[in-house]
Amino acid sequence: MEVEEYIRRKITRALEKCALVMEETAKMKCAVADRTYASDEHKSQPHLKDTIKSKATESTAECWTDAKYAPFIEYGTRAHMIRPKGDNSLHWQDKDGHHFSKGHMVSGITSAPFMRPALNNNKDLFLKIFKQELKA
Repeated sequence: MEVEEYIRRKITRALEKCALVMEETAKMKCAVADRTYASDEHKSQPHLKDTIKSKATESTAECWTDAKYAPFIEYGTRAHMIRPKGDNSLHWQDKDGHHFSKGHMVSGITSAPFMRPALNNNKDLFLKIFKQELKA
């Protein structure tokens, strides 16, 4: 095996390990709450942590989620108005009964970062993985 190919394989292996560490850490840091549903449509959505994936190539390591709501969890939201689509009204049910609204303000949500801490808290470990893999 050529030296260049040997080094390429070692780097790829280190990137694979780093990607898995990032994925596992993001899943651990991901806030998981009891699921309540605004509608039947939302019942089919997986938990955020189940959407976190990773992969590595010869030159990159990636960790991501394709959950549409992930940025709102990672960065939070500010207070904003919610309105129904079309001529419908918003509807929800709680212990006090059924409620309807043509729109109302919501307070927003506090951020619960999971991706950024998974990267930032593992930088030393990533360096250690590369050092171990590249040792002769």
